Amino acid sequence: MNAFEPGDLRFSNWVGQDTVPTAGTTDTVFYYYPYKYKAVDDTLITESLMVMRLAEQYLIRAEAKTRQADLTGAASDLNQLRTRAGLPPTAATSQSQLLAAIAHERQVELFTEFGDRWLDLKRTGALDAVMQMVEPHKGGVWNNYDSLLPIPASDIQLNPRLTQNPGY
Repeated sequence: MNAFEPGDLRFSNWVGQDTVPTAGTTDTVFYYYPYKYKAVDDTLITESLMVMRLAEQYLIRAEAKTRQADLTGAASDLNQLRTRAGLPPTAATSQSQLLAAIAHERQVELFTEFGDRWLDLKRTGALDAVMQMVEPHKGGVWNNYDSLLPIPASDIQLNPRLTQNPGY
């Protein structure tokens, strides 16, 4: 929840909140949940949906432009989303600042969507750094091999040159 900037309309429009009183005290606990996609008239949606969002296309293009040193074009694409979210234009001006700003916008724009955050962190090599901060809050310990999946035993049997990933 702290990733959203103050005044970000995406937080007020896409995050629901329940307030629950704590038994025997005057304290309350706030529980947040994703509330991005809502049926307009509470009708049952019966088909599968494939989502390709314009916002993600802007973010992909902004990252590509940043890597090609078109910093003005990248900032323009990023600001399309920030304007829609009720936020001021990005203050990022360097390539590294823009890449960080794009990563942040991907975090808040695409939260709860198809594991995008996990894939972004793996793709950019930031997974270990983020998970070493997050995992202790969940009561665990992060090991860099935790990002790997097990190789099926049947695949290892078919190819003796394969070895199982650490931790499995």
